[in-house]
Amino acid sequence: MAPKTRKSLSPWYTCEVCNVVLTQKDLPLHQDKCCPPPVEDWSHGFIRDKVLHSSLELFTATDSVKYLPKSEYDHLVFLSISAMQLCAMVIGDPVVVTVGNKSVVKAAWPTAERSLVSVQMTRGALDLEWGSCEGLVTVGCLTRPVWPAREISVGATGSVDVPANISSLLHRKYKGKLLCEGNRVCIPHYGRTLCFRVETLAALDAPNGVDALSKHLSDISLTETVAEQRSTTPLRNSGLGSGRGDTMVSERSSFCKIVECTKWNVIDAGKVDDKESRPRLCDVGGLESVIAQVKELMDLALGTRKDRASLQGTCLLALLCQLVFVMYHILEENTIIAFSGT
Repeated sequence: MAPKTRKSLSPWYTCEVCNVVLTQKDLPLHQDKCCPPPVEDWSHGFIRDKVLHSSLELFTATDSVKYLPKSEYDHLVFLSISAMQLCAMVIGDPVVVTVGNKSVVKAAWPTAERSLVSVQMTRGALDLEWGSCEGLVTVGCLTRPVWPAREISVGATGSVDVPANISSLLHRKYKGKLLCEGNRVCIPHYGRTLCFRVETLAALDAPNGVDALSKHLSDISLTETVAEQRSTTPLRNSGLGSGRGDTMVSERSSFCKIVECTKWNVIDAGKVDDKESRPRLCDVGGLESVIAQVKELMDLALGTRKDRASLQGTCLLALLCQLVFVMYHILEENTIIAFSGT
């Protein structure tokens, strides 16, 4: 494959043999060993049919996100501006990020860090979905229709105590986000991170499965009319047209959007009831005399006792000070008992 005679000022190069777009830096490697690039284990980044093929990298906060809340970092995938333009991606639009056999939807966000084909995500997003920042990745536009979610069921990934208001917390964080079965969601709660796996998703006003299948079969054409409607560039080698990029982006499980009316169901047997977890007076042992003194002082201070004559000549401030002293005594004894028990 001979390079073009006229030197191009563009950092990208379109291979005339396999019709992929790659960087000028990777051109020698592509010409020697990787033309056409494999669909499973590629050695350099490239763009095929408006799908970016690259490897995962860890994102570090830069000036490009200084105006974004940190809570949104995990919902973004960071790409170069020119790669987004070649893949017809718009800033903030949902894109499908696929590693192995697992796909998630993230919002595309531009960055000038790293190389033109870099795909960067935060540590939190990588640990939640894939557990590491290693692996080959594809990023492409979301082409399948997205339906609003009517109901979503999630299950805890570990044996953790789930608070009673976990549904409202998850709904507040993931409202407007796109999820599919198998995705993971997490929520910080009192210094812990509670993780859940999406078990089932029910779409709101979704089409009937038979009708959807009939429509999908009717769209199949031997003349590649479907590919033309998607505005993709067909490869000269027809055997490459069914590469990993098309399958992973357009044929994955449907995503649903979390909306205001979406109902969350948390599948967890160890759910904790806040009312039952509160300590009761009968659960305190060894402090009967102190508790009796506190009750007597409170009765005197609040005037609930019948013999109010005992209050004559007693200063209310002195009673309150004595009550504070008794409460401090209770806390001190509880602390001593706790440390002696351990």
